[in-house]
Amino acid sequence: MTEGLPFNGDRFIDAEIVKLIERFKIQTIIETGCKEGYTTRRFREMIPKRQMVVTIDIKEHYVGQQIDLIESGINYKLGSSAELLPKLLTVTALPVLAYLDAHGEGKSPLLDELTALAQADKTVDSCVVCIHDFFVLGQDHLGFDMVDLGGDWKEPLGFDLLLPYLVKIWPSGFQWRTNKEAEGESRGILYAYPKT
Repeated sequence: MTEGLPFNGDRFIDAEIVKLIERFKIQTIIETGCKEGYTTRRFREMIPKRQMVVTIDIKEHYVGQQIDLIESGINYKLGSSAELLPKLLTVTALPVLAYLDAHGEGKSPLLDELTALAQADKTVDSCVVCIHDFFVLGQDHLGFDMVDLGGDWKEPLGFDLLLPYLVKIWPSGFQWRTNKEAEGESRGILYAYPKT
């Protein structure tokens, strides 16, 4: 049972994000798709209070979580991540870790979120991106999302789909890896970051 647990009960993701925060000296965490806020609260624990944690969710029925999250020192934004992310990126402290897990209604906001990261001068070549529900080739035990590209077109949330967006975020080159181990809901995840 993963209800009430951050990262859908996956301690491997938690441990990896702690390492990325330390390695890249993350100052701001932006999460898209907070749902009940369990992962959001864990992000707040991962970085000092003086640093910013922002979460965006489009679904108003999670509005009851807003007050609790705000009282926990989290900047909660209600609306479309594709619309809010570009504005947020102009005022955040660097480096940024973007944890992308929004699902939206209909067409997935993910590609627009990646475009926003690529178009924000502040984040180009400096941000860390974690994409949850990623299709990990050869790891059949890991769940993944099908991305609604509009109309009847759906594609697995995999590397081939994302590569054209990722190279724009890190024009100087990037490194990436995926998980092989998972627990809880056992979902795939992509970690991408600047080449060092």
